[in-house]
Amino acid sequence: MALVERTKYITGNLIVDGSVRGDQISANTVTANKFSGAVEEEYYAYHSSMYINTSQSTLFEFDFPEPEFQIAKGRHIEFEVQGYMYKSSAGTANGLAYYYPQVQVPQGQTVSYNAGIAYPDTGAATYWQRAYMIGNVANKIGAGQVYVNNQVKTYKNLHYKYDHELSNLVAGGEFVTGDEQYWTVSNGTLTVQYGYGFLYTNSTTEKATMVSDAITVNDGVKHRFKLTRTGGTASQCNVYISTSTDIADAISTELFTGSATISIDVDIPVGVTTVYYIIQNDSLTTGQYIVVDSVRLFELEERTYLDISAYPTNPVPAGGALLAHAPFGLTSVGTWVTFNTLQDSYFVGSGSSAYYRNINHKVYLGRNHLPLKCRLQAKRTGTGINGIQIQHLQIGMHSRIVEVVIPPLP
Repeated sequence: MALVERTKYITGNLIVDGSVRGDQISANTVTANKFSGAVEEEYYAYHSSMYINTSQSTLFEFDFPEPEFQIAKGRHIEFEVQGYMYKSSAGTANGLAYYYPQVQVPQGQTVSYNAGIAYPDTGAATYWQRAYMIGNVANKIGAGQVYVNNQVKTYKNLHYKYDHELSNLVAGGEFVTGDEQYWTVSNGTLTVQYGYGFLYTNSTTEKATMVSDAITVNDGVKHRFKLTRTGGTASQCNVYISTSTDIADAISTELFTGSATISIDVDIPVGVTTVYYIIQNDSLTTGQYIVVDSVRLFELEERTYLDISAYPTNPVPAGGALLAHAPFGLTSVGTWVTFNTLQDSYFVGSGSSAYYRNINHKVYLGRNHLPLKCRLQAKRTGTGINGIQIQHLQIGMHSRIVEVVIPPLP
């Protein structure tokens, strides 16, 4: 009987307890989704029959357990509040209810793990600086503040973009005078004028084809190919992205008729560092032509953006600076810090005595490995209301590994 080697599995616990060391694992091969064991944890708390007062007070206090094995994980808290506003008068009642999720600043690490190198960008409002970090690091920044260039700063507009376009890599793709030199044409004629490329058919047996100069790309990386066609007498235009000057080696093909702008995202195969743009006039009628307005190619880069408080000056220098999540800012240990206040409005009509509400609210605290003391406070304002009673308060606590960091051996 033939011997069959069984696939080997490594659990997260083996790495945590030291059974598997950093020198035994290839770089960048371990991700959170490949773990079993202490990857994800769920906890639950519940309280009922409480009232929201006109002064801010605590509805419920609870502890968020530290992650198993003290692994730093992304920490989420979700509140579900079910209750009602009530009145006894004949008129209407209206006002606001405020909910304040709070965490007590713990002993230990109050500045979270680093998110990445932040670089300055443009487009922010006055007294704010837009910055970006390469890659998707949105799960490394939670509610609170950020620490950058030795400053603790507030931030807003945190978001991830998977397809930021870097510089155009195509030479001769704008079809200005002299751009003919960047294209090799067969079975036809390329004429450049008025900012357009006119590809004419000269053969009744072979399609007119124009091939770009070699374009250097980074292998294993997604690229975006764009082409704008603005008409012509020929019906169809064929566009190929190829690893050689032959369409038989194309890794992407697009066939379209009429005037249009196409945008094609292509994963460049590992090992391929040169590609060619091939544009083909599909007509076999001599003299028919297609008109190409522009041909471009961009490497795509994942980026995470945020706007950082820039008063009195921009915190991120031209060369970039390391940015970390600072959930508690400079607040002293033991102090309660509010995250993501929720404001809810209510109205009870003259023909009603109560108004029922079901509210959900989430807070992402970023990454840490600490036990956390938490509470939910609330208050109400308004006129004509007797009170607000919370019938059910359900709290979900969720911890999950968002990045695996295996430190190097000494």
